[in-house]
Parts: sequence; C-alpha cells; structure tokens
Amino acid sequence: MKSTLSALEKLREGVFWSRELFNFNFTPATDVPVAHPDIRVWEVTDKTTKKHIGLWYSIPTRREQTSGA
Repeated sequence: MKSTLSALEKLREGVFWSRELFNFNFTPATDVPVAHPDIRVWEVTDKTTKKHIGLWYSIPTRREQTSGA
C-alpha cells in the first residue's frame, strides 16, 4: 500500500505542475459530495481569467489490471 500511496502523491505533484504549464489553479473543493472519504476533489480554474475549467478527482484505488482500450 505504501508504494501505491507514494505513486499517487507523485501523480498529484505532476498534475499540480500543470499550474505553470497550462496556467491552472487548483483549489480544494471540500463541498463536492464524494462516494468515499479518501476521494479528494479540486476545482480547476484559469489563473488569469478565474474561469472554471472543471473538477479534478483523486481516487486512491489500486487496480490490479487495466484495460488497454
């Protein structure tokens, strides 16, 4: 489980790096209902215009096998 969590943290870091690349801002969205307490949600907005782009969900679930499709 520890390696899965560290991989998730690395993924989050990479997504947040897009702040600079795409001019995004991520703000925790604590008022969004989720199916499990481990799910984290961020609102994604444009840094300059403050326009809402979408929500980013981080779901810390390990998958044994994924589809290539």
